Amino acid sequence: MNVLIDTNVVLDILLRREPYYNDAARVNVLAEKGYIRSYISASSVTDIFYIAKKELLTRR
Repeated sequence: MNVLIDTNVVLDILLRREPYYNDAARVNVLAEKGYIRSYISASSVTDIFYIAKKELLTRR
């Protein structure tokens, strides 16, 4: 099964955002084990970088 992963799901994993982290991590495990093929859109890459960088800098 092919699955398009939303930007927020990736951010939930990278930034360990609660209460969504566990569910997002389960999706990631399914992809790692080969049960699904996961994809993100090209625009998500830049959005993830921008939001994660901003969030990590404000945590300092």
